[in-house]
Amino acid sequence: MKLTKLSILTALVLSSPSFVYAASNAVPIGSNLGYGAASNNNTLFSMSNNPAWVSGNLHEENNYGFGLTVGAGVKQAGIDELSNTFDDKVSPILDNMGGGGLSALANATQLQTEMNSLILDIRDNFYLQADLNFSLPVLIARNAIGGLGFEISGLGSVRTEILSSDSPFALNNTYLTANPTASSSDIIDNGLIIQSALYTKTALATEAAITYGNQFYQDQYGQLSVGIRAKLMQAKLFKSVISFADFLKNDGEIDTDTEASDSASNIGLDIGVQWFAENYMAGLTIMNLNSPSFDYNQLGKIGTTPEEIQQGLIENFYSNQIDLNETVTLSPQARLEGTLFSESRNWSLGGSLDLNPANDYVNQQYQWATISAAYATQGGSSWIYYLIPDVRLGYRKNLVGDEISYITPGLSWGPLNLDLGFTSLDDLSGGSDTPDGIMLNLGLEVHF
Repeated sequence: MKLTKLSILTALVLSSPSFVYAASNAVPIGSNLGYGAASNNNTLFSMSNNPAWVSGNLHEENNYGFGLTVGAGVKQAGIDELSNTFDDKVSPILDNMGGGGLSALANATQLQTEMNSLILDIRDNFYLQADLNFSLPVLIARNAIGGLGFEISGLGSVRTEILSSDSPFALNNTYLTANPTASSSDIIDNGLIIQSALYTKTALATEAAITYGNQFYQDQYGQLSVGIRAKLMQAKLFKSVISFADFLKNDGEIDTDTEASDSASNIGLDIGVQWFAENYMAGLTIMNLNSPSFDYNQLGKIGTTPEEIQQGLIENFYSNQIDLNETVTLSPQARLEGTLFSESRNWSLGGSLDLNPANDYVNQQYQWATISAAYATQGGSSWIYYLIPDVRLGYRKNLVGDEISYITPGLSWGPLNLDLGFTSLDDLSGGSDTPDGIMLNLGLEVHF
């Protein structure tokens, strides 16, 4: 068996019954990846940062617009060690099981030694998470009625971790000595006591949002805008526990028929305020003010068939490491933001800070700090400006949880957006190591 990094990534990411768009905070929407979480007048995707933006960022023209963006991201820890150990040490043992002149006890002992060393080394830090998103925003901004925005979006996460006791693989010496020529499958099923598993959580969700904002105060220094966003949220969450026995027997392929939870709907509310002056903006947003919540499918149920009973026992064994009856609550999160503009408003410098951590649909904590510098031509006064792309370069760090950080360059050429996120320049080198984290957003936005 040759278990490459690609096969591991594919197996783990696709280990749920199905995989489509779901919800996550891990990949920002559209050009917000490059601009950061601070609103900017050069992209209508700022509407998802602060609902007050739809009214405070009015122009004399171009007050209508729509966009479309699709994004993806993968982040991980320990995948290289898992892959290299499988390729170099575990695969040869599995290939020789049931043959090669060694007894079942000798083969099982070799496998036990390598797997215990691997799992105990990486179990506390290993994870693999894949995220997808899409967003379709529409903006209508008129001074007479304030600003109005509509958005349909899907955001997604699949996350896999390792569960294990302090003795991941133990020997059943009685069986192994009584069956010296046992096959590979029989050794794994009967000759080894396996107390390690892959734990995968998948969230499937969509949101339909309506945003309204208006100016509540104005003087010679600037204007104060207030906005509210109401979100109809539908989520389907499911998780599974898959023994390493199944992983080993199936050449690294994972297949599960875990029953997902029923789809659930809820309402989410965001509010925001922004102060717009000639050359700066400052704002505050509180997201998920009403703490919408959703349930995962229940684990640990003891069924009636032998397979269901065995699966229920496996899930209950890890009840001290996972929540068998898990509810995800999207708790309120406050964010401060600010942006400085040059006199021409072509140049901007923005930053944001989440004031408290909050969970996403796979119960991972996020508290982002971002900073970004950008240049936007804004069309200029000559046709030559249409040949020059808007450029931006940012940095974002998660202050809690995985504490991962990204460098985030981006550019816009006409209506097209391209934004990247990577943890270091080595991620783009194409070397043998798997990137710790990488993100990509492709987008389109049109103003008229």
